Amino acid sequence: MSRFSRTYLAASIGAALLASYAHAEETSKNSGQPMPPAEQCSVDTAQSSDSNQEPINIEADSLEAINGQRATYKGDVVVIQGNKTITADSVTLHQDDNVVVAEGNVTLDDGQFNAVSDKITNDLNKDEITAENTQYKMLCGGGRGDAVYISKTGKSMYQISDGSITTCPEDDNSWRFLADDIKVDQEKETATLYGSRVEVKDVPIFYMPYMTLPTSNKRKTGVLFPSLSLGSKNGLELQIPVYWNLAPNYDLLTTFHYMQSRGLQLKGDFRYLTGTSNGNFNAEYLADDQKYPEKGQRWAFQYKNSSNFNQHWKLDLDYSQVSDNDYFQDIDSSIGSRSEGQLSQKGQSRIEMNFGMRHLLFKTSKSWLMTLSHIS
Repeated sequence: MSRFSRTYLAASIGAALLASYAHAEETSKNSGQPMPPAEQCSVDTAQSSDSNQEPINIEADSLEAINGQRATYKGDVVVIQGNKTITADSVTLHQDDNVVVAEGNVTLDDGQFNAVSDKITNDLNKDEITAENTQYKMLCGGGRGDAVYISKTGKSMYQISDGSITTCPEDDNSWRFLADDIKVDQEKETATLYGSRVEVKDVPIFYMPYMTLPTSNKRKTGVLFPSLSLGSKNGLELQIPVYWNLAPNYDLLTTFHYMQSRGLQLKGDFRYLTGTSNGNFNAEYLADDQKYPEKGQRWAFQYKNSSNFNQHWKLDLDYSQVSDNDYFQDIDSSIGSRSEGQLSQKGQSRIEMNFGMRHLLFKTSKSWLMTLSHIS
């Protein structure tokens, strides 16, 4: 394989004037630019803000050039420019339009996005990339999928048309989001879906006209990635959590929990932190238990709080309630402090003072016990 190494200007003009095949081989010995590792997040912030000013290196088995019009590289073509690598069976550089077209077993890796496509077009004037019939991965965050059409419209902006997104392993689409349009912003680490629907094992579950997903583990408002399970108790279960980053000191996690044999359960977990207190309110609500309709609405909640008003006075509270005694036997739940068939509810206030050599402790507490006939 020969390597044609030069700047973009030389690639677009000098390719047609290439003196000899031997000169290309000599260039390949001296250029020595290594290919970046495949499928790894590699954002090079030291690169020029204009990626088109980065040198271009091209490897190919053969080159056909028409002076001033185009240059076509064929056979195991590898194009490297900065953090961007394209491989294909054939790559054509259209000099008049400054457009590169790669066709046949095409792969693209720009350090943030990896794509395998039938055809990729790179407009070098606008630094825009389009890909057709593509399977993709987001290298700097979670997510992979496929799309009829993908375009890169900015340094870290990708638009996916008629596509899907999931965090399931390769060759496993147990669940996925399908959408008319998906906009991925790698800098903001978010994916915005328009006209989306959730599929479980290729079966549509529900539709959402608009939603956002975080593509990293940073705190951002949006839909978190779902979880899927199958069991004898509830049948197929799908949980879709939605995180609300309300403020630096409090947040909310709501979860849509679909159970095949019971219906849709709503969950909420509100957390807060103030200068004197911290705690959370955790609740579950099932409007109609399809497995036991005679039990009506079923719910559970727990409130926990710990307050330090000053260095001497502390207040702790742990209060829980459920709709019926069979709740924990019928429904899996993490709510409440349970032991030996009882759901405990506790409150405690503690005052501690020091007067020289004397130490006084005032402690008041109140405990309630709600006896449950069945706890799993």
